[in-house]
Amino acid sequence: MELVLKLRQGEVCDVQANIKEPVKLLKKIRPRNIDQGRGIIAELLLHLAISYRDTKIPTNVDHLQRILSDALDHLPRFLQSLDVLIERNEAAALVQAVFHLRSNLFSSILTSQDPSLDSPVPSRVLAVLSALELAQLKAISESDSSFKKRIEALHDVTLLITHLPRTSPGWRWIGEAQVRFSRLNQRTSPEVLSELIALDALSPSVSMLRLVALNGQQPPEHQPPVTISQLIASERISGLREFITKYADTIISELVAQAVKLDESADVVLMATKAIKDNEKLARRYFTLTSCSFPALDDLDPHLWDSAMRANRITDRVGALKSYEAQRPRTGDNLKDEIDERAIRIILSDYATQDAETLGRALWTGKEEDERLQEWIATESNLDDEAVLALTSTMVITASEILTDAVSDSRLRLLAQHGRLELCESIWTVLAERDFTALASYVGCQWNDVRLTELESRIDFPLATRLYLVGAMPIDDALRVFAVMGEDLLNEKEEVLGHLAEQATKAGMAFQIGLAELASKKLQSGTYEKKWTMSLLVQAMPVISWPVASVALIALGGDLARLAEGRSVEIPHTDGVPRLLNALKDRGFASSSSPGKNGTKVNMRRKLGDQMRT
Repeated sequence: MELVLKLRQGEVCDVQANIKEPVKLLKKIRPRNIDQGRGIIAELLLHLAISYRDTKIPTNVDHLQRILSDALDHLPRFLQSLDVLIERNEAAALVQAVFHLRSNLFSSILTSQDPSLDSPVPSRVLAVLSALELAQLKAISESDSSFKKRIEALHDVTLLITHLPRTSPGWRWIGEAQVRFSRLNQRTSPEVLSELIALDALSPSVSMLRLVALNGQQPPEHQPPVTISQLIASERISGLREFITKYADTIISELVAQAVKLDESADVVLMATKAIKDNEKLARRYFTLTSCSFPALDDLDPHLWDSAMRANRITDRVGALKSYEAQRPRTGDNLKDEIDERAIRIILSDYATQDAETLGRALWTGKEEDERLQEWIATESNLDDEAVLALTSTMVITASEILTDAVSDSRLRLLAQHGRLELCESIWTVLAERDFTALASYVGCQWNDVRLTELESRIDFPLATRLYLVGAMPIDDALRVFAVMGEDLLNEKEEVLGHLAEQATKAGMAFQIGLAELASKKLQSGTYEKKWTMSLLVQAMPVISWPVASVALIALGGDLARLAEGRSVEIPHTDGVPRLLNALKDRGFASSSSPGKNGTKVNMRRKLGDQMRT
């Protein structure tokens, strides 16, 4: 009776007030006696909710409606009553009554009264999910978009894992609604995490991944970025590989969003990138944040090759270069192919340049595949000369088809100059038609293989001249080659004949008769540089006539000029003089010679002097 009097007098009673006979109580009070939150008493709510649920024609519904309509205005009191019933495991009827009469209360029931927690009370979540049927839970989530989010914000799901049966409507709704718990606290055990993964109820967010990575340990002061390697190493949590595979795109997006380097193993990166191979952009972003190396480029999906090559992450560098070059599109009418090829060429060139010497020693196999690489090197403008020479240090280009107009003149000359082109008729022909300078370098650097072969017969006067003047053709070979050049030696401007005479004379060699006759004609013409006079005279001596020889002697001047008069003259020993004097004697123009006081005393034949005077 005391409780009745208090309610009638408008007093507020304790939510845990003991009501032994709630039926009698309700007969003595009217709804207005329990308004303004005064009817929010646990025992009274329990009796009214059970009556509403279990009676075909429930009584006192107006009392229950009155109490529930005041619940929002007196929420702390209502939640206290609910918590009392939850603690006694008697809250199911009240939850059902709320669903039928005031379903908008659920958002408040699942909202923490402590702003610092920002998470629903686990026991209340358990009470709601335990009491409602699947259809009811669906109806609430459809009418209140925040319902699912409030459940997902739960910090501690231990009660759900331990007290909510796996076959219950609550778990069925969690699965169908795709509830993913995303704000679990660090006290969540590996066992609970394993259960959530098995139930597909764990959010693959970075905060949850970090929790998984802790593997039940306390977080360090400075926790490193989360990686897939860490997740897989969390041996106390089961089902992780399947979880990672299922949510690969989301998980890797979360990891990438950390925007830091990820310490992953090669096996993990391969697994992860293959799991998201359809999301090429994400795969590239993830790949670039890792730094591990891979045995072969072919181990990776092709859309990662650019990144792998740029970062030099392949152990088999030779294989990587070949594989990457092999996928280079050939330039054609397709604009995309042209753009792709240009990009690939730049990456390929940078990669090859980094370690060109090592690559050059290992690239070449002697197989057909070599030609494709040779064609790339020969035509690649992004490679500098040093890199080209290093890459080709152990090979020669054998196919003349490679030497198209795509090979620049400067690159052609470089390859020719350094012996990177095989000595053969087809390449010789290409160079002869394309670039004289390259041809001269090509023949010159391989002269020992050209001399005394059929290829030597292909050398014309301009090429022979270049080879000789640049020192590629030694004097003995030059004498042989030029011996068949004939009158060209008289008409050319570079005075090869004079050079030949001087070098042959110094080497103690003699012109063949044909060359000697040309030297004589040269002296007779007077169209030569005076510095060649003595050498030309020495080499022409076997065939030269005295009138021509005497003019040459006069041109030499000094004591040598006096020899033209047919006198006995002592000639000082200056450069080349002994050779000339011996030649005069061998020819019969000098009768004898003997050592003099300051040189050599030469006796010319007197009849020669008479010829000069007449």
